[in-house]
Amino acid sequence: MTTKPPPIATARASISDHRSSNTSVLSDLDARAQASPTPTRRSVLGQPIVTAKFWKSRSGDAVFVTLKEWEGRPFCDVRQFYTDKSGVMQPSPKGLSVKMSKLPELKAAVDKAHAHALRLGLLGQPITVGSSE
Repeated sequence: MTTKPPPIATARASISDHRSSNTSVLSDLDARAQASPTPTRRSVLGQPIVTAKFWKSRSGDAVFVTLKEWEGRPFCDVRQFYTDKSGVMQPSPKGLSVKMSKLPELKAAVDKAHAHALRLGLLGQPITVGSSE
């Protein structure tokens, strides 16, 4: 036994009722948002802090490791800089920014890569434990 769909006029009425109830819900949310604005985050760092920099190449490229804030949130930025024609270091789009909660994971990953590179002899002689050299 099949049931007939509701008449079109009934379906349209229920849709418009649904829309008007959504509009009132959205209006209530907007009113609450305006009544209690989101608190702004307090700046922790103030100015960016360059924690390390080193030359990447002889062409004037360098890597800067900087602690910065964006919209009140601190993060660590590892970025390639280049020397422009006037001799001023400029940031390039090449880099990585991680929120502070991910900084320990980034450090562990770099430490692991360093250990593997040492073992494989990619940084010179591999370190041998118990060697008398």
